[in-house]
Amino acid sequence: MIRSRGRRIGAAILLPAAVAALAIFAWISWPIPSQLLRSGLEPGTVLRDREGRILRDARAVTRTPPYGPPGTFTGFDIMRAPALPIDHIFVTRAFAVDSYAVITQHWGGRLPSDHYPVVADLRPFSR
Repeated sequence: MIRSRGRRIGAAILLPAAVAALAIFAWISWPIPSQLLRSGLEPGTVLRDREGRILRDARAVTRTPPYGPPGTFTGFDIMRAPALPIDHIFVTRAFAVDSYAVITQHWGGRLPSDHYPVVADLRPFSR
């Protein structure tokens, strides 16, 4: 049996992580295009936006070499070298990715989060 404190919204019970994710999504859903993706997707799944356009991983299509490690989850362990990313930035072909980075900044061996931040410089793609 799994015990967790959650929040009921309609017929669904949201666990604290889901509540936080929805709060973040509500915060960023102002005039910039955004989409919240769920975890647990099968490897090789083709992701699409709401209009059906294919989403590409910004790390894979950046114009300059990606900065930082491929993995993003640390679990607050400064010595952990995560091999796989669990945090992503996805873009449609409407955007060019000029740069991509996983930021590993820490302060005295202390990390500000259990995930490294992921950033990308995007610009509208002009043909």
